[in-house]
Amino acid sequence: ADQSFKDFEVIFVDYGSDEDYSMPVKDYLKAFDFISYYYNDTRGMPWNRAHVLNTGVRLAEGEFILFTDIDMVFVPSFMEVNVKQLIPTKQFYQPIYWLPEDFKQYDKLASGQLIDFNTSGTSGKGGLHFISKKALEEIGGYDEYFCFWGREDLDLFGRLELNGIQTNWFPPNKVPVYHQWHPLTSTLSNSQFPDKWWEDMS
Repeated sequence: ADQSFKDFEVIFVDYGSDEDYSMPVKDYLKAFDFISYYYNDTRGMPWNRAHVLNTGVRLAEGEFILFTDIDMVFVPSFMEVNVKQLIPTKQFYQPIYWLPEDFKQYDKLASGQLIDFNTSGTSGKGGLHFISKKALEEIGGYDEYFCFWGREDLDLFGRLELNGIQTNWFPPNKVPVYHQWHPLTSTLSNSQFPDKWWEDMS
């Protein structure tokens, strides 16, 4: 809501939350006319990030797509600075800053001066990704074979490059993006993964 550049839409896809969670979120988002809320009734199915992102792409009306996780904090100039650099033949990523567990200075993040944190580097590909909708459609979007999360980003990155899309990285400190701290929700040993699932996904 605080972005200086206003010509964008937010597609909020609720991937099968129980009503105790989904209804308050849906009601809250009504206050923002640039956000569209969609409920994807996948209750009882495995979490499939590739599927939910493809849903968002199909619903989006813009020329370019920004994939971003919900736990990011953006400085107000983020969209204004970055959209000027977008072109259909390139995909753009940006490292993010990891906020520590005890962080409390959220009122100071808008200044963009709080950047003395570790960054995600260039190994991860999914947290913040600009790409043209046409380029995504040409390769069929995310491969929904990849359930849970992680491998679908690397697969998409590789297929876009094979289709002639060049990769660029925005610097992390020009218009910083911060990742809010939260407890670790998955590890390779977590029982939420079926036996041998991670090996098969690789």
